[in-house]
Amino acid sequence: MINRDYGKFDGVLSYVGGLYGIVISFLAFFIASFNQYKYELRVSEGALNYKDGSLAREDNFHFGKYLKYVVYDWVKTLFCCEIKWEDCKAIDRAREEANEQIDVKHLLKRISHLEKVNSVIMSSADDTILYISDSASIGEKQHRRAIT
Repeated sequence: MINRDYGKFDGVLSYVGGLYGIVISFLAFFIASFNQYKYELRVSEGALNYKDGSLAREDNFHFGKYLKYVVYDWVKTLFCCEIKWEDCKAIDRAREEANEQIDVKHLLKRISHLEKVNSVIMSSADDTILYISDSASIGEKQHRRAIT
């Protein structure tokens, strides 16, 4: 009679660190990714206006929509084709714009440009009032970035 005590799945998992650690690590990956996407949508909401209503909002981004967007993103990345899911395309556009807005090189370039313009236009003798305008739409921001 042969008794085999090694090589069983639960024995291997217990030797490696246990099933609990693997499950927690797996869930942590998805929760961290979900939080990153929510953060990017929050940044895009602060940086853009939603006049046309075409961008995704953070309030509407729940875990089910996250799973759908992950499938959309993986298909887009792996197979270089887009699934025709308009809500996922809106999330994608908002995330791209948020990443552009928080890109340090882009911010430093804009600050440098603003300082140059400020030194040309304004002098110490000028009494200039600076107006803060409404946030631009995603199309306006992309157009400005294409010009610079």
